[in-house]
Amino acid sequence: MLPFRPVLERLKRPIPKGGEKMKNKKGFTLIELLVVIAIIGLLSTLAIVSLNTARQKSRDTKRQADARTLQSAIELCINEGGTIPATAATWPGMLADICGSTTLGSFLSSGNMPIPPAGGTTCTTTGPTGNCYSYCTNGTTYLLAAVLEGTSTGGLTANLGYLASECISVGSAGGDGGLNTAGPFAADKCAAGNYFCLGK
Repeated sequence: MLPFRPVLERLKRPIPKGGEKMKNKKGFTLIELLVVIAIIGLLSTLAIVSLNTARQKSRDTKRQADARTLQSAIELCINEGGTIPATAATWPGMLADICGSTTLGSFLSSGNMPIPPAGGTTCTTTGPTGNCYSYCTNGTTYLLAAVLEGTSTGGLTANLGYLASECISVGSAGGDGGLNTAGPFAADKCAAGNYFCLGK
Protein backbone atom coordinates (compact mmCIF):
# COMPACT_ATOMS: atom_id res chain seq x y z
CA MET A 1 0.00 0.00 0.00
CA LEU A 2 2.89 2.33 0.67
CA PRO A 3 4.00 2.71 -2.96
CA PHE A 4 0.63 4.19 -3.87
CA ARG A 5 0.64 6.86 -1.16
CA PRO A 6 2.39 9.59 -3.30
CA VAL A 7 -0.16 9.00 -6.04
CA LEU A 8 -3.07 9.34 -3.64
CA GLU A 9 -1.66 12.53 -2.16
CA ARG A 10 -1.44 14.06 -5.62
CA LEU A 11 -5.01 13.12 -6.39
CA LYS A 12 -6.19 14.80 -3.17
CA ARG A 13 -4.70 18.16 -4.18
CA PRO A 14 -7.31 20.68 -5.47
CA ILE A 15 -7.31 21.33 -9.22
CA PRO A 16 -6.34 25.02 -9.88
CA LYS A 17 -8.87 27.16 -11.71
CA GLY A 18 -7.97 28.63 -15.11
CA GLY A 19 -7.97 32.24 -13.93
CA GLU A 20 -5.51 31.60 -11.10
CA LYS A 21 -2.62 31.08 -13.54
CA MET A 22 -3.21 34.53 -15.07
CA LYS A 23 -3.02 36.39 -11.77
CA ASN A 24 0.77 36.54 -11.84
CA LYS A 25 0.99 37.72 -15.49
CA LYS A 26 1.26 41.50 -16.10
CA GLY A 27 0.14 43.53 -19.18
CA PHE A 28 0.68 47.09 -20.47
CA THR A 29 -0.95 49.91 -18.61
CA LEU A 30 -3.05 52.50 -20.44
CA ILE A 31 -0.36 55.15 -19.99
CA GLU A 32 2.29 52.88 -21.47
CA LEU A 33 0.10 52.22 -24.50
CA LEU A 34 -0.56 55.94 -24.97
CA VAL A 35 3.17 56.73 -24.82
CA VAL A 36 3.93 54.08 -27.45
CA ILE A 37 1.16 55.40 -29.72
CA ALA A 38 2.45 58.96 -29.32
CA ILE A 39 5.99 57.91 -30.23
CA ILE A 40 4.77 56.02 -33.31
CA GLY A 41 2.73 59.05 -34.39
CA LEU A 42 5.71 61.38 -33.99
CA LEU A 43 7.99 59.10 -36.01
CA SER A 44 5.35 58.80 -38.76
CA THR A 45 4.98 62.58 -38.95
CA LEU A 46 8.74 63.07 -39.25
CA ALA A 47 8.92 60.44 -42.00
CA ILE A 48 6.12 62.11 -43.99
CA VAL A 49 7.73 65.56 -43.68
CA SER A 50 11.08 64.20 -44.83
CA LEU A 51 9.42 62.44 -47.77
CA ASN A 52 7.59 65.61 -48.85
CA THR A 53 10.83 67.62 -48.67
CA ALA A 54 12.62 65.02 -50.78
CA ARG A 55 9.82 65.10 -53.37
CA GLN A 56 9.94 68.90 -53.52
CA LYS A 57 13.70 68.90 -54.08
CA SER A 58 13.31 66.24 -56.76
CA ARG A 59 10.73 68.35 -58.64
CA ASP A 60 12.91 71.47 -58.36
CA THR A 61 15.92 69.53 -59.64
CA LYS A 62 13.89 68.52 -62.70
CA ARG A 63 12.77 72.12 -63.27
CA GLN A 64 16.35 73.38 -63.23
CA ALA A 65 17.50 70.48 -65.40
CA ASP A 66 14.74 71.26 -67.92
CA ALA A 67 15.84 74.90 -68.07
CA ARG A 68 19.46 73.88 -68.67
CA THR A 69 18.44 71.33 -71.32
CA LEU A 70 16.40 73.95 -73.16
CA GLN A 71 19.24 76.45 -72.89
CA SER A 72 21.65 73.93 -74.42
CA ALA A 73 19.23 73.36 -77.30
CA ILE A 74 18.84 77.11 -77.86
CA GLU A 75 22.61 77.67 -77.82
CA LEU A 76 23.15 74.83 -80.32
CA CYS A 77 20.40 76.23 -82.50
CA ILE A 78 22.00 79.69 -82.40
CA ASN A 79 25.44 78.27 -83.23
CA GLU A 80 23.97 76.28 -86.12
CA GLY A 81 21.71 78.90 -87.65
CA GLY A 82 23.00 82.19 -86.27
CA THR A 83 19.65 83.46 -84.95
CA ILE A 84 17.79 83.22 -81.63
CA PRO A 85 14.52 81.24 -81.77
CA ALA A 86 11.50 83.55 -81.65
CA THR A 87 8.54 83.08 -79.30
CA ALA A 88 5.88 80.91 -80.91
CA ALA A 89 2.11 81.10 -80.43
CA THR A 90 2.18 78.10 -78.10
CA TRP A 91 4.80 76.36 -75.98
CA PRO A 92 4.86 73.17 -78.13
CA GLY A 93 5.09 75.43 -81.19
CA MET A 94 8.58 76.42 -80.05
CA LEU A 95 9.82 73.13 -81.52
CA ALA A 96 9.24 74.48 -85.02
CA ASP A 97 11.01 77.79 -84.37
CA ILE A 98 13.72 78.28 -86.97
CA CYS A 99 17.34 79.17 -86.28
CA GLY A 100 18.63 79.91 -89.74
CA SER A 101 18.02 76.68 -91.65
CA THR A 102 17.16 74.35 -88.74
CA THR A 103 14.55 74.10 -86.00
CA LEU A 104 14.86 74.21 -82.23
CA GLY A 105 13.18 70.82 -81.90
CA SER A 106 16.00 69.11 -83.77
CA PHE A 107 18.29 69.88 -80.83
CA LEU A 108 16.00 68.36 -78.17
CA SER A 109 16.59 64.63 -77.81
CA SER A 110 13.11 64.08 -76.36
CA GLY A 111 11.48 65.72 -79.37
CA ASN A 112 9.22 67.69 -77.00
CA MET A 113 9.38 70.96 -75.13
CA PRO A 114 10.04 70.46 -71.40
CA ILE A 115 6.90 70.23 -69.25
CA PRO A 116 6.97 71.07 -65.51
CA PRO A 117 6.53 68.19 -63.06
CA ALA A 118 3.17 67.98 -61.32
CA GLY A 119 3.09 68.93 -57.66
CA GLY A 120 3.70 71.98 -55.54
CA THR A 121 1.80 75.24 -55.25
CA THR A 122 4.24 77.79 -56.66
CA CYS A 123 2.58 77.89 -60.09
CA THR A 124 -0.96 78.79 -61.09
CA THR A 125 -1.40 75.22 -62.31
CA THR A 126 0.98 72.35 -62.93
CA GLY A 127 1.65 70.15 -65.91
CA PRO A 128 1.05 71.19 -69.52
CA THR A 129 -1.37 73.99 -68.59
CA GLY A 130 0.81 75.75 -66.01
CA ASN A 131 3.03 78.83 -66.20
CA CYS A 132 6.03 77.31 -64.43
CA TYR A 133 8.35 77.62 -67.46
CA SER A 134 8.80 80.75 -69.54
CA TYR A 135 10.92 81.75 -72.54
CA CYS A 136 11.49 85.37 -73.55
CA THR A 137 13.45 86.90 -76.41
CA ASN A 138 13.78 90.29 -78.07
CA GLY A 139 15.75 88.91 -81.00
CA THR A 140 19.10 89.85 -79.48
CA THR A 141 19.02 88.13 -76.09
CA TYR A 142 16.87 85.45 -74.50
CA LEU A 143 15.69 84.37 -71.04
CA LEU A 144 14.49 81.06 -69.62
CA ALA A 145 12.64 81.07 -66.29
CA ALA A 146 11.39 78.25 -64.07
CA VAL A 147 9.33 78.72 -60.91
CA LEU A 148 10.60 76.54 -58.07
CA GLU A 149 9.01 75.35 -54.85
CA GLY A 150 12.19 75.93 -52.86
CA THR A 151 14.99 78.47 -53.01
CA SER A 152 16.84 78.92 -56.28
CA THR A 153 20.62 78.54 -56.42
CA GLY A 154 22.59 79.88 -59.36
CA GLY A 155 21.20 81.38 -62.55
CA LEU A 156 20.61 85.01 -63.48
CA THR A 157 19.40 87.70 -61.10
CA ALA A 158 19.67 90.75 -63.36
CA ASN A 159 16.79 92.74 -64.86
CA LEU A 160 16.76 91.76 -68.52
CA GLY A 161 13.82 94.04 -69.32
CA TYR A 162 11.59 91.79 -71.42
CA LEU A 163 8.09 92.85 -72.40
CA ALA A 164 5.08 90.60 -71.98
CA SER A 165 4.76 90.33 -75.77
CA GLU A 166 8.29 88.93 -75.92
CA CYS A 167 7.55 85.95 -73.66
CA ILE A 168 5.78 82.60 -73.89
CA SER A 169 5.02 80.11 -71.10
CA VAL A 170 3.89 76.53 -70.71
CA GLY A 171 0.20 76.37 -71.55
CA SER A 172 0.14 79.99 -72.66
CA ALA A 173 -1.37 80.94 -76.02
CA GLY A 174 0.54 84.22 -75.92
CA GLY A 175 2.31 86.49 -73.48
CA ASP A 176 4.04 84.89 -70.54
CA GLY A 177 1.18 83.18 -68.71
CA GLY A 178 1.37 85.28 -65.56
CA LEU A 179 5.10 85.41 -64.88
CA ASN A 180 5.25 88.93 -66.27
CA THR A 181 2.07 90.60 -65.01
CA ALA A 182 3.77 93.92 -64.23
CA GLY A 183 5.22 94.73 -67.64
CA PRO A 184 8.91 93.95 -68.29
CA PHE A 185 10.41 90.83 -66.83
CA ALA A 186 11.78 92.77 -63.89
CA ALA A 187 14.61 92.03 -61.49
CA ASP A 188 12.17 91.10 -58.74
CA LYS A 189 11.38 87.95 -60.75
CA CYS A 190 14.80 86.48 -61.45
CA ALA A 191 16.13 87.84 -58.17
CA ALA A 192 13.31 86.22 -56.19
CA GLY A 193 14.17 83.17 -54.14
CA ASN A 194 11.95 80.75 -56.06
CA TYR A 195 12.76 81.83 -59.65
CA PHE A 196 15.49 80.08 -61.61
CA CYS A 197 16.59 82.07 -64.68
CA LEU A 198 19.03 81.35 -67.49
CA GLY A 199 19.88 83.34 -70.58
CA LYS A 200 22.14 86.03 -71.96
